[in-house]
Amino acid sequence: MPIVHIKTNLTQDQISDDFIKDTVKMVSGQVGKAESRVVVHVDAGQRMYLAGFDPFLLFEISDIGTLEQEADREKYTKAFFDFRVSQKLPVKYERIEVVFHRLPANEVGQKGTLRSNIVI
Repeated sequence: MPIVHIKTNLTQDQISDDFIKDTVKMVSGQVGKAESRVVVHVDAGQRMYLAGFDPFLLFEISDIGTLEQEADREKYTKAFFDFRVSQKLPVKYERIEVVFHRLPANEVGQKGTLRSNIVI
């Protein structure tokens, strides 16, 4: 279950529901998991500073088993940056950071048990 947490100092009005839905589709396509398994959480209107208060976006993604290879993380990074451009968010390319969190299945709970105990 990929979990995407987007933190930004853009206002809530600048992040549409369509952006969230499109983010789900993009992540699903990149990591090869069903859209119904992708969680997207957007924290808009955050007080964020990186060499100034210009628009900034921190894109964090956590998942089990899909973020292990550096080549995959590189591919996902490019896709996430290109996606920002396609969505026309007013954030400059150099004002985006992507952070990957690799989750062991035994550190994620689901359906009353650990994810490592669930067979898909």
